[in-house]
Amino acid sequence: MSDDFQGRGGSPWGTPPGGGNGSGKGPTPPDIDALIRDIQSKIKRFLPGGSSSGGKPIILVLIILAFVWLASGLYRVLPDEQGVVLRFGKFIKTTQPGLNYHIPFPVEAVETPKVTKVNRMDIGFRSERESGFSQGGNQMRSGGMSAGATEYFCTW
Repeated sequence: MSDDFQGRGGSPWGTPPGGGNGSGKGPTPPDIDALIRDIQSKIKRFLPGGSSSGGKPIILVLIILAFVWLASGLYRVLPDEQGVVLRFGKFIKTTQPGLNYHIPFPVEAVETPKVTKVNRMDIGFRSERESGFSQGGNQMRSGGMSAGATEYFCTW
């Protein structure tokens, strides 16, 4: 048996990928310097003073900032809330639950208080909700040293 590899390009594994002489040189890699110069020239076109376009990048940035400012006026009111729109701190309108819009920050502001919650303050006694049983009121002395009981609650 002969170890003659001449029929297969001089290699036991066939012809090398570089094409011919077995030197191992493949296709040439891309020129990194040319790629970097190309990327830099593309970036310079979008920066102020980078190209003959001049004011285009500044206008583009201002348009994007204006869009973000206008989009910041969107707000959501939950089902148990009601939106209260204030323009320069003065009441303008109320809004219903859902997605709403107002003029953004320096002009208008929105408060969203919960309107379905019942607030209650018991004074002089504990309610059955808190302790599980009803309890008598507090005894208080008046200026004339007579005793009096006060029991009241405030709901809002």
